[in-house]
Amino acid sequence: MKMIFKNKHGMVRSGWIIALCMAAFYALGYAFSALLIDALRMILDAASLDVASYDALVDWMSASVLPVALQFLTEGIMLAVPLAAWRIMRYRWEDLGLRDFRARFKKDGVVGMALGFAACSAIFLLLLATGNVVVEGVNSPFSLSLFAWVLVFVAVGIAEEVMNRGFIMSVLRRTNSRFLVIVVPSLIFGLIHLTNPNVTLLSVVNIVLLGIALSLMYYKSGNVWMCIGFHIAWNLFQSVVYGMPVSGLDVPAFLVSAYPVGNLLNGGGFGIEGGVLTTVAAVSVMAFTLFYYHTSEYRFFGDHANAPQSPAAVGQDEEAPAIR
Repeated sequence: MKMIFKNKHGMVRSGWIIALCMAAFYALGYAFSALLIDALRMILDAASLDVASYDALVDWMSASVLPVALQFLTEGIMLAVPLAAWRIMRYRWEDLGLRDFRARFKKDGVVGMALGFAACSAIFLLLLATGNVVVEGVNSPFSLSLFAWVLVFVAVGIAEEVMNRGFIMSVLRRTNSRFLVIVVPSLIFGLIHLTNPNVTLLSVVNIVLLGIALSLMYYKSGNVWMCIGFHIAWNLFQSVVYGMPVSGLDVPAFLVSAYPVGNLLNGGGFGIEGGVLTTVAAVSVMAFTLFYYHTSEYRFFGDHANAPQSPAAVGQDEEAPAIR
């Protein structure tokens, strides 16, 4: 029974750590979302508005304020849980993929953003050229709602990559299995989108493939900056800039775009992540990543990545454990 929960080093197995953190994320997300909704309801009730004004304010908050607030809350919890777990385990922050920010973000992060922009823009232009998406108008780029959603997708890119790549992949490093390290977080990445509106089998497959591409970025580089840059740009351009659904969600956008007919090219109500063009894009991003890092000397399972942290760095009297 002991071996079910602990490995040969006497440490809790990677799978249990990941399961506990995912459970904590969903439990905290549910609890704090309920508290937020109750708080907003109390504020509205305390305002003593007439029925018409009350209904109008409820509609506005439900359409504009609540989705943004809940998304920020979700991403905040998704970021806090793995960081707290990493701190409790007393591993080094750089082993979470958060290393060499100044040096690596300028290179890997910017390349990731350019790659996300290029992939999303290529799909949008192909859809536009074939009539599978139509631009019906243009909104002001200085809208407060647009700015709010830009911040949301920045938060999404950071939180989801720290959780799915930085944390899950780094915990799985102890298995010394390249397959598990790359595939497991990608599958989890796909599964957490199962509850999104208009989800399809192809959309989940595409998100898993994109997850593999993102996992390769971390596996080959040892940092999550390219992953974060790609994720932010990919979400931001397909939604806030080009006006297409992102993972089934419709948000305020600069371009007012519409799909004449939902199909396997444009992905229908789920957006381009539900179409075959994203399948091609995901495989292309994998190929680019392998080419970009073909001279990388970083070893994901190397000793330099698993070295124990010094006691002073964690404020403890004993040495922090290595990642095993």
